[in-house]
Amino acid sequence: MKASPVLILVLVGVLIWAFSGQADKSGGEPGADAEATVAEFHRMMAAGRWEEAESLCTEGMHGYIERFRGEWEECMEKDSAVLTAASAMLSGMKVSVSGKAKDGDGKMRVEYELSSGIGGQVPKEKTAELRREEQGWRIERIRDRR
Repeated sequence: MKASPVLILVLVGVLIWAFSGQADKSGGEPGADAEATVAEFHRMMAAGRWEEAESLCTEGMHGYIERFRGEWEECMEKDSAVLTAASAMLSGMKVSVSGKAKDGDGKMRVEYELSSGIGGQVPKEKTAELRREEQGWRIERIRDRR
């Protein structure tokens, strides 16, 4: 069965919407590695590489990842061909950092936009809060920027 382009775009929208869910907590210190952690996290999520995405986060992000994974698996059950096409589109997702700042408590806030590269798609504005750990920066929370 062929998936319609509209259905694929709807699925991409659902997956991007799932990225905008609330997590728990915050984190970090200035540096390009905090930005790289945020970008890598979104690449892993778009590829369905849950364990690798979770390795970039604190325990408080488990619920965020599981909500996205649930949406992903539900879409896969409905039509795996559509999800495969949407995943290919999401692999081209761009993370554009617009700012970063270190909080007084040593945590880093990275402000960024997620864009799919699909014409007419409005980028999602996000803020990631990261905490510095022995292994590097770990994401504690991702939220919509308002």
